[in-house]
Amino acid sequence: MSPHAIPPLVALTHDADVKMPPAQLAAVGAALQKQVTRDFGPIWGVPATVSAFPPGTVPPGYWTILVQKQQPGGTLGYHHRDHREPAAIVEHTRDWALTASHELLEMLADPWGSRLVVADDPRGTNKRVRVLVEACDPCENFSYSVDGIAVSDFVLPGYYGPHRWRGEGKSPGGPSGYSFTGAVAAPLSLAKGGYLSFVDAKGVWWQQRWWGARRSVARLGRIGEGDSRAPRAFIDAETRRSGR
Repeated sequence: MSPHAIPPLVALTHDADVKMPPAQLAAVGAALQKQVTRDFGPIWGVPATVSAFPPGTVPPGYWTILVQKQQPGGTLGYHHRDHREPAAIVEHTRDWALTASHELLEMLADPWGSRLVVADDPRGTNKRVRVLVEACDPCENFSYSVDGIAVSDFVLPGYYGPHRWRGEGKSPGGPSGYSFTGAVAAPLSLAKGGYLSFVDAKGVWWQQRWWGARRSVARLGRIGEGDSRAPRAFIDAETRRSGR
């Protein structure tokens, strides 16, 4: 079931100091629209309209993906809330379109950065935990091409185990697997370079990672009292602090 009562309008734009040909912006916007309409939307049950706008021309009511020159802390992109609407910031790198795809899909799956799903503990404790829905992070190093533009791989709803969403499909990109390209082989597992965040019954956040040659589980801690950040913002900050 879609988390949106009305399909959102998403604007792809950039700062005035980012030098980008209008044709390039339009081509990436068209590729993202095709990815949502053909691939992500039918599987997750989340339709959306993606449009490209020159700097300073985004109409009111759009979720915005803004391409900027450089991000603080070395992050390539993140999504947050701007004027009570979901929004994403993307650094203008050679692969900025791939980052924009990643942030777009994660905004559509979890607009407010707080969507949790009850699932088996990835640590194998035989307990239940709540997993943060991050559609691209478990397979973030994997991509595929839409009209010659690299876009992000994403997990399928069945990745989280028993769920209540309709519209789940099988991966068209591979004969089996739990991400669109088939890079993720099992529920709650990772493709190389990915990570998965979850919170236990005591309110402690953990992160399963496959960074470099080995897999690990890191304790991130609790979101403090009075901390108004959504879980996604807390996870982003702690992941950057870990050197990701």
